[in-house]
Amino acid sequence: MTALRSFVALALLSSVASCQWVFTSSEVKQDAPADFDAVRAEHNIVFVTAEPFDGNLGGVAGADMKCQAAAKAGGLPSPQDFIAMLGAGGAAPFARLNGSRSWLSPSGRLVADISSDFVEGRLINPANENQYGSTLPLDAETSRYWTGNNDTNATAQDCNGWASTTGLGDTNSAIRAYGLSTELRACNISLRLLCASVGKNARLDIVPSAGKIMFVTNGGFSPMAQGTDVAGAAADALCAQEAGAVPLPGTYVALITFSDRAAVERLNPGDVYRRTDGVRLGPWGAPFDTFVNRGADRKVLNVNVWTGSLAQRTAENCGNWVMVGQRGEFGSSYVAGTGSLSITTANCDRAFPIYCGQQ
Repeated sequence: MTALRSFVALALLSSVASCQWVFTSSEVKQDAPADFDAVRAEHNIVFVTAEPFDGNLGGVAGADMKCQAAAKAGGLPSPQDFIAMLGAGGAAPFARLNGSRSWLSPSGRLVADISSDFVEGRLINPANENQYGSTLPLDAETSRYWTGNNDTNATAQDCNGWASTTGLGDTNSAIRAYGLSTELRACNISLRLLCASVGKNARLDIVPSAGKIMFVTNGGFSPMAQGTDVAGAAADALCAQEAGAVPLPGTYVALITFSDRAAVERLNPGDVYRRTDGVRLGPWGAPFDTFVNRGADRKVLNVNVWTGSLAQRTAENCGNWVMVGQRGEFGSSYVAGTGSLSITTANCDRAFPIYCGQQ
């Protein structure tokens, strides 16, 4: 039996059968099918190729063949159903998924329910496993893949229809909640492909994982020239206000770093956390391998977030969040790994949301 590594309890509701399959993070429960291969056969799968390719892919058709060969090498079901998520000539890559529903990683981790999740930044977990079910490192370049489509109004770049090593191609990283391009790369370098199967329409519902709750605020926190104690109280008050409006159980604190306490010190090391939509984040104390991009009300919030880093008390933190003329570290809620906590710094004359954790 193939082991399921889902990090989140899932109820996979088949569109053609009445049985319910329930999985946990470490095992297939007794009421699940005896063979996880049977589960994978009922749902679409998405992965990034273990092998990188330059921009001369033989067109989109050639890229599809590479995805099918990779799926076959990985032992995935119905390898002939896999296509490459590539745009060419202005065509949107994820339109190729229309008519299908629910995508799992090769190991069973929930990635997306409907095709628009890829475009709208609503991925539930990163699509950062290769065809063998191995998770790629949580850095932007290691998991970078070709897209030929972007999230701006700029003309998409596609290595001359994916038939050339000259020119530029749009790319994305598999650690982002968005599937569209963020950066251009020269077509003579080698990057991965994002491959997805099509044709299945099974429904996917999340069964909430156990653990304490973490969310990102909808409202912004502004560094203020009123003293460190006041700033800290204002950040905690923002967390309490948004948690109470739902309401969520428990007490919540702001996960921002001060000179006398790092963000990591505000919660108990090892306590397991989940998002408000029920998806497991993992134990506190290190960056999570998924997105902390759900608000207290479960809405998707893909935003930049003030942090002042996770563990360094000496990090740039707007002078303990009271000096608008300095700079502060921020992360992005739509990035998995360290990028969720620290991407770069920004001037402190602006409001960003913050992360809130249940004590």
